[in-house]
Amino acid sequence: MTPHFQRGTLLAQQSRWLDAARELKKHLAEQPADPAALGLFALCLVQIDKFDEAEAAVRRAVARAPDEPDSHYYHAIVLRRRGRFREAEAAARTAVRLDPESPQYFSQLSATLFVQEKWEEALAAADAGLALDAEHAQCLNFRTMALTHLGSAAQAIATVDATLAANPEDAFSHANKGWALLHQNRPAPAADHFRESMRLDPTCEYARAGLVEATKARNPVYRIVLKYFLWMSRLDSRARWGVILGGYFAARALTTSARHNPSLAPWVAPLLILYALFVLTTWFAVPLSNLLLRFSRDGRLMLDDDERASAHWFAGCMTTMAVGSIGGYFADSVPLLVLGAVGFGLALPATIFYRCDQGWPRNVMRWIAVALAAVGLAWVGVAATESSAGDDFSIAFKLLGIGFMIGALGIVPWTANALVNATAEK
Repeated sequence: MTPHFQRGTLLAQQSRWLDAARELKKHLAEQPADPAALGLFALCLVQIDKFDEAEAAVRRAVARAPDEPDSHYYHAIVLRRRGRFREAEAAARTAVRLDPESPQYFSQLSATLFVQEKWEEALAAADAGLALDAEHAQCLNFRTMALTHLGSAAQAIATVDATLAANPEDAFSHANKGWALLHQNRPAPAADHFRESMRLDPTCEYARAGLVEATKARNPVYRIVLKYFLWMSRLDSRARWGVILGGYFAARALTTSARHNPSLAPWVAPLLILYALFVLTTWFAVPLSNLLLRFSRDGRLMLDDDERASAHWFAGCMTTMAVGSIGGYFADSVPLLVLGAVGFGLALPATIFYRCDQGWPRNVMRWIAVALAAVGLAWVGVAATESSAGDDFSIAFKLLGIGFMIGALGIVPWTANALVNATAEK
């Protein structure tokens, strides 16, 4: 064991990943086949987003020591961070098989199951680790997260309280308790734990995101929307699609019933209006609340770059909609009315883009937004040309309008739901 390895290990324990990687690289220059150093080196690299180098290092560790559980443990971490969850689960299970007496391997298995939305299996893996060490912090935290997503927030809080009792300076545990409290619709105490987490670890994204949600939940309307979002997050992907499709087809059925039976229309119309308002709220509650935070002295410091950009695009689209709609109404201008419709139609893709994972989901959403904007601008251009010429609006105007509406109200919402929940491999 070289001094470089010792310093690298100490720096990694302090989460000084770049410095640790440099020291471990020096050690590996002397001992290139050391599987322990290769695994730890891979862990450091993945923490600074050098995914290809991290995987190359950890694969060398596995090749050098296929019967060493730590090699597979680090491999699971790298694969999980790269979004390759099934492979990560397989690596974690290998580590557990090679050493079923180590709780840290069960904690990693729980982590890989959790990101796949296998809440019950994640809970079982965490409990298996806790059977070996009842105070293992990572197992306790993943047990908390699994219980929260299984709808057992009270049990989750009891679990994380045990973690904090043993280690009150654990930033991740404070963030975990904050999210459990949010699921109980208790944003004020949740915010206190998120702040404490960020005091202990200012880089904790899990806590920052929670603090943003807890702050926005001061608004009673957003609190209702947040309850819906958190409830949806506790469902697996199939159940979430079931809820979305169920609402859509129920609305279609009500519309059909009212069309064939006019006497039902007075009863159906309010339900359809409420459904439409609910859908619009779920689309725009996040960027609107981010925009409000953007103008708050404390709130704007909480937002990350994506949230700020989303708020700015939302403001731009809504301003375009308002100017076009109001100006078009008072000036009796079709081009302005079309511009207002385009502003509204672009609000969802322009803001949902920033909620998509970096990589192919965001790229797909970008091209959808660009294509929709191109159709919308062409629609405005045709409207302005034909309106100024005094001609009747052409088939091109009608086709562009229909195409834009189909894209904005038909294609974008469904693809947005899919892309927001997609994970890109890194």
